[in-house]
Amino acid sequence: MSKRKLYLCSLAGLAVLLAMGVWMFVRSSNTVQWSLGLISSQSEGAMAFSYTLFNGAADDRIQTRAGSTIVVDFDTVVRLGKLTISVVGPDGAPLQEFHLTRSRKQRVSLKAPQDGNYTLSVKGEKTSGKFAVAWFAE
Repeated sequence: MSKRKLYLCSLAGLAVLLAMGVWMFVRSSNTVQWSLGLISSQSEGAMAFSYTLFNGAADDRIQTRAGSTIVVDFDTVVRLGKLTISVVGPDGAPLQEFHLTRSRKQRVSLKAPQDGNYTLSVKGEKTSGKFAVAWFAE
């Protein structure tokens, strides 16, 4: 195969990949992010992302009362970059943050200090890998 044909085939392949949505713009709870090779699933109380490159954030709300327990389970694979998982109170102050530069699996129980909507946020900083997070209030 000549260099020109190889070049044209490469360009056509790249166009197909782009058309298939390898470069995606994702909108999640008022947070815009960009990613490469993103496969995601989000439902009430859970989110899972697998990606080649993730630079942005995904978040969701947890509504609970003061004294309730917020339980967060996460399982991450961090091959590159940094992933931050945080729970932020209704006043905007973080209850707990995990700054991950390597893989980790953990369950965390947090007491809600006040009534209101808490935000669970997962932020990627030029990271490669995957994560699954589930949460509930009891």
